[in-house]
Amino acid sequence: MANVCPKIKLNDGNELPVLGLGTWMNWNTYRSSEEKVLEGFQKTMTDLKLKYLDLYLIHWPFSWKEDGEIFPKDDKGGFYTTDADFMIAWKAMEKLQKAGKVRSIGVSNFNSEQISRVLAEGSVKPVTNQVESHTYLQQEKLRAFCAEHNIVITAYSPLGSPYKPFALDGPIPIKHPALIDIGKTHGKSPAQVMLRFQLQRGIVVIPKSTNYERMRENFQLFDFELTQSEMNTIKKLDKAYRFVSMDAMKCHKYFPFGIEF
Repeated sequence: MANVCPKIKLNDGNELPVLGLGTWMNWNTYRSSEEKVLEGFQKTMTDLKLKYLDLYLIHWPFSWKEDGEIFPKDDKGGFYTTDADFMIAWKAMEKLQKAGKVRSIGVSNFNSEQISRVLAEGSVKPVTNQVESHTYLQQEKLRAFCAEHNIVITAYSPLGSPYKPFALDGPIPIKHPALIDIGKTHGKSPAQVMLRFQLQRGIVVIPKSTNYERMRENFQLFDFELTQSEMNTIKKLDKAYRFVSMDAMKCHKYFPFGIEF
């Protein structure tokens, strides 16, 4: 049925809708110890008024100073960073899952080498790697790597989101003439074409909107299918362009974007 959102099977047996509104994460300022990770988790549970989470992610592989601020800055405006190992958070999250406090655990903004380390040193495989992915940043090599390990890619900013925190100004993919033309063929908007493109690649999408009509439109993706020719046209639009580049973290030992994927 066109109005039913399909689900994708995760490697731990749980399911994830292929289109959703987002999930929750272990933030960068709760990383130095298992106790600190659990403190951050408990704050999340209190804030959300929940007894358990369906999915919990490490939001970034790097860490920031634990001083009570969400975005701790030094007197020059840069981030106060720490070298806390992301495996500390991962092993603490494995315990949360074992205790039944979270159903599934995953990572976000991890590159292939960082995921390989989690696979080698952890006892639980991440179910997903949530990364920026859209027409101009298709992440095909990372998608293929994760698929080899039965890890689902979840795309944040699937429409390209230059309004996000830390986002760079740049070309707006939703305005590309090729997407407009493909949309007219199906009676769909360029946004719907972009989201459908990801779904047909096996990628989960989490478009952000506070507008009811746009949210409604974002879910109207299951009554049409892009042809292989249309898929190939969109694939050629890839620019490897990041809106969320996090350049301020380039010198951090766990900066994820210093390798190809």
